Amino acid sequence: TSHFVYKNNIEIINALIYLKANKQDISKFKVYFTFDKYEDLNLVDLIEDNGLTNNFVFLGRLKYLQSLGYFSGCDLVVFPSYIETFGFPLLEAAWYGKPILASNEPFAYEVVSKYMGASLIDVHSPVQWGELILKESTNPSEYDRYKANFSESWDVFFNLIKEILSKNR
Repeated sequence: TSHFVYKNNIEIINALIYLKANKQDISKFKVYFTFDKYEDLNLVDLIEDNGLTNNFVFLGRLKYLQSLGYFSGCDLVVFPSYIETFGFPLLEAAWYGKPILASNEPFAYEVVSKYMGASLIDVHSPVQWGELILKESTNPSEYDRYKANFSESWDVFFNLIKEILSKNR
């Protein structure tokens, strides 16, 4: 069973299955997962059953600085998760100016909707995911580093806390 169903990593596998079925050359695609392959045997089986073993690398848990190294060195960040509290990896990828494919979910919209390098995609759409992965791999893009400004929302949040605390005195 999968401990990470909400991460929706199956979306990436299904996108590569779609591309392979449509005779696209995916031999140079390398997808790096930041968990151990034994943590999600269903994904491993799907990868193996579709002849995609050479396309996937299971890194295991990474320390923060290690993850930043992968962000700085990658060509594309694919983040199909449909449940996140905030989505820090999206913010980190944008800071490096990387193209991002992410689920069209409220957390992703909040974090990177103003970033020119982000494409927000519907979940459970392997065709869309596959086509955009292919587009980015054949025509790589570079973007200016992005630093989000959440000052308005944080000001509202802290003012709300101050208001609540002052009422409880």
